[in-house]
Amino acid sequence: MDWDGKCLLLELALELQQYLEAPSWPLYSKCRITDFSYNRFTVAFSEYTVSVCFGADGLQLEFSEDCPHRLIRKCLVDYLSKTLSLPLLLQGLYACEEVLGVLAEFVQSVDVALVAANTPAQLLLQYDGFCVSMNLLGSSAVELNGITNAHSTLATGVQSSANSYFQAFLQSQLKSSVPTDPEEQPPSLSTQPPPPPPKPVLLPCPSPIMSPWPGSPGLPSIPPLPSPGEIRLGLPGLQHPYTHSLSLEQLRVLLLAPAKEPSPMEAFLGSLNLLEKFVQQAYPQMQYTCDRGVYTFKADTISPSLSIEMGSTPVLKLSLKPLQDNVWAPKELDGIVEFFEDEVACRPYSCNAMISFVRILQLPLPTLKSFAQLMQLHSHPLPDAYWNVYICVTLPVSPDLSDWAATFVPGSSGVVFKQKLVVFIRMVQRNSGKELIFPLMHDPKTNSTYMARPSQPKSSLHIAVDSQLRKAAQEALPGHHESSLYRCMKALSLSPLT
Repeated sequence: MDWDGKCLLLELALELQQYLEAPSWPLYSKCRITDFSYNRFTVAFSEYTVSVCFGADGLQLEFSEDCPHRLIRKCLVDYLSKTLSLPLLLQGLYACEEVLGVLAEFVQSVDVALVAANTPAQLLLQYDGFCVSMNLLGSSAVELNGITNAHSTLATGVQSSANSYFQAFLQSQLKSSVPTDPEEQPPSLSTQPPPPPPKPVLLPCPSPIMSPWPGSPGLPSIPPLPSPGEIRLGLPGLQHPYTHSLSLEQLRVLLLAPAKEPSPMEAFLGSLNLLEKFVQQAYPQMQYTCDRGVYTFKADTISPSLSIEMGSTPVLKLSLKPLQDNVWAPKELDGIVEFFEDEVACRPYSCNAMISFVRILQLPLPTLKSFAQLMQLHSHPLPDAYWNVYICVTLPVSPDLSDWAATFVPGSSGVVFKQKLVVFIRMVQRNSGKELIFPLMHDPKTNSTYMARPSQPKSSLHIAVDSQLRKAAQEALPGHHESSLYRCMKALSLSPLT
């Protein structure tokens, strides 16, 4: 580190020490410098520590491993580099500690990213294709502004109604909250520290102008880290007609839930993302219309409709309407809807699971009807079956799939259809719990169903499964009126395979 860097660190430490010794400072006795060298020094605050050092890219901050402020470290570094004021930075760290703690728990439990935009108090909560913009109002409040698409290149199938859904979601969750007028300024709750003697002014005055240290270059007028309720922040281009202010407890209810249950926010963002994925995957093969948030599609023989149903936990709802008489029985359509609810529109809200489901709906009619029966077998195993049969909408991690690892990776879609259908099946033996996962092949043109053979037979069980499938497929061939897919899997579930 060069001499200028050492001098800057010393100036930062000396200024902070003066504040630490001033009883009039709001954080007096709440933080301390624990060690110091000319290369770095460490400050303990609350239950955490932050080290300040000077590297090739300028000032750096290193937070302790469990510190929630690590989520926005880069933005905090930029802020410190502009303001050169550790007392002001520490006040901001204390002001947003509890809110960031809740956000950190949410980020750790859900596949989301938290990004600081423009200032450390202005955040984006990014969930796959969508971002929720929010402002930190201090230790006990946060302001949710709206939702937008995270990627400008992403198809915006549901973007037009995303904010309407978001407003409906917040209103259903925060029934006692009233959207604030965008022109109304919240009351000031300023926490700017008074300057300790003997220095005249070290931190921003109400007109946020930094006073330079003796011998240091002058600093431009820079807005300080917003104190609670002091500044309303908005992202350029993401202004929304309403905002919702949440207390810390309301934020906890919105973001956190028991370990095995999705939180309301996760369920909403997951459902919205799945709806977007359905639109992307189905269009243009399926034309669609949107009326008041309900997306209605048109396939050959059925018309799927999707919408997000608000409640304590938002749910993506599917309804199916037959387009032709005497083609679909209500039980078949109910079975498809039940499978969708249990395997697709639920945690972990996998886009690849939705891709599998859309591919199923686009199958030729005989294969689709047979697949609907297979969904029934999945949801309601036969009482006298030796094996329970399950459809893998996404691929699990399994040594059984090692021969196909180069083509099918864990988590990818478990249903592929081009000229032939490939669907991954998981079979579980009832008595022993023994499990077998394999790719099932079906050719609609020849009505043949068989197991894709590995390069080398894994076990006698693979050989027995392949033999049973081919036998059942041969029995189904005459007439070709019914797809052999379900018949083969039903025969497999009823066979001991010994």
